[in-house]
Amino acid sequence: MRQRYVDAVCKELIRRYTPIQTDRIETIYIGGGTPSQLTIGQLRQLLENVWHTYTVAGEPEVTVEVNPDDVTAELALGMCSIGVNRISMGAQTFDDRRLRLLNRRHTASQITAAVKTLRGAGFNNVSIDLMYGFPGETMDDWRRDIEAAQRLDVEHISAYCLTVEENTPLHKMLYCKATDDSKHNALCAKLPDEELERGMYYKLVDHLTAAGYEHYELSNFAQPGYRSRHNSSYWQDIPYIGVGAAAHSYDGRRRSWNVSDIDTYINEVEEE
Repeated sequence: MRQRYVDAVCKELIRRYTPIQTDRIETIYIGGGTPSQLTIGQLRQLLENVWHTYTVAGEPEVTVEVNPDDVTAELALGMCSIGVNRISMGAQTFDDRRLRLLNRRHTASQITAAVKTLRGAGFNNVSIDLMYGFPGETMDDWRRDIEAAQRLDVEHISAYCLTVEENTPLHKMLYCKATDDSKHNALCAKLPDEELERGMYYKLVDHLTAAGYEHYELSNFAQPGYRSRHNSSYWQDIPYIGVGAAAHSYDGRRRSWNVSDIDTYINEVEEE
């Protein structure tokens, strides 16, 4: 299935190309889902199809999203060898209890180990994602997460407030029916109120800016010289091409998106 999906993405890459596209590709972002589950050969296949089909800038920003528990020396060295120069890692939190709440496979210690492995492979542009607003989380809990992230000395940090989507395992865990015959859900675990969430955000801003990070977008912080070129392009109204299941594209005038179901996506591309 993974190889069929990669083949379908490569086919869509070629199909989306038109001769009038003269702008150079400045950033390449392989993310969404778990691209770190792909082999180096499959990642190479994706990148080679981009290079062979499009005009790519001389020094593009090439990012791959990874899960901490997927990062091995072999994977890190392999990504370096095929031109990946930026890593975005979904750390989320350094508290193992909250990681279990999110149903994440990795542990806090694996986050630190993954960054060390990436450094050993030669990566000098690493971003981690953090999350706040967990059920029962206190300001001190959040401060410890921020400090743990800062100690890693990564070049970029993104932080987002937890959003509980309906019909997800977390939603089912947090909410339960008030009575057997009630149609309304009752909160079964206390989430931080708006005032606490606001305070957590300001704590993040104050702490990271004091540590020398530039607060260049609402949820993004970078050491000088390491702002994400890919993230910034969205705010600058720069057109982008999205390929793969659920991918979004923007041609400068209108937005479009692919079907989200992977099987449907593969079948649609293969039938074209």
